[in-house]
Amino acid sequence: MTKHELVVAVAAVVTTALEVGEPCPETSVYLALGGDIGKYEKIRDLLLNGGMITIRGHSIGLTPKGKALAEEINKTMAKA
Repeated sequence: MTKHELVVAVAAVVTTALEVGEPCPETSVYLALGGDIGKYEKIRDLLLNGGMITIRGHSIGLTPKGKALAEEINKTMAKA
């Protein structure tokens, strides 16, 4: 995965989780990544280790850090 693909995937996960609301089913995020389970698992682990998401069962929750990132991405995209 290139750096660009990584950034796009992180943005897709956190903004999808914010849009869907909590608890956000993992399937919503998996589909936001084009149904690529390997990519989802890598990004999920990265975000977990970075303190941006939590996982409970098969649901994703945004931490305050993850929510702030998602809101900043949405704000930036609204200006584009």
